[in-house]
Amino acid sequence: MKTVLAQRAITFMLAAVIISTLIYSTHITAAPNRPATQLPYRVEMTAILDRDDAKLVTIRVDSGTAFYATVDHGEGHTSCASTLDPTSKLHQVEIVLLLDHIPSRQCIKELLTVGGAGGPSVQPVNSDYKLNDNFTAKVINGNYKRDQTVDLLAWQDRTFTLSIGK
Repeated sequence: MKTVLAQRAITFMLAAVIISTLIYSTHITAAPNRPATQLPYRVEMTAILDRDDAKLVTIRVDSGTAFYATVDHGEGHTSCASTLDPTSKLHQVEIVLLLDHIPSRQCIKELLTVGGAGGPSVQPVNSDYKLNDNFTAKVINGNYKRDQTVDLLAWQDRTFTLSIGK
């Protein structure tokens, strides 16, 4: 039991280190004479941890102008304003989702953050639950319009969607 807990603690520490050291380099040039609703934003999903007992994904949203990112996760909304990255000169928001299946407790620990907003929750599951059977990444990395809602992923009959506003 202590070995399993130690392995989980190491996994989470490793995931935290990976998240904190991720560096993305994307380039979006925005034409200054176009209305903000027509400017594109770039969405990029990266799977950091992809196991049947744990999933960790990061979704990076970049734009040439400031924006407000909202994730609808089927049980409410989590939102955050973008911040300007001085190196790339892009406005960015990072979305992180961690799902951890804990069979001994028959639950999934969920941690969703949008920028600095969000927090943990726990969802009960059956003893024969398989995370791989209930998790689907839906986003296609690329540029999207400001008024376009993007399906990010599906989990537990919930679809996580991203929308961008001014």
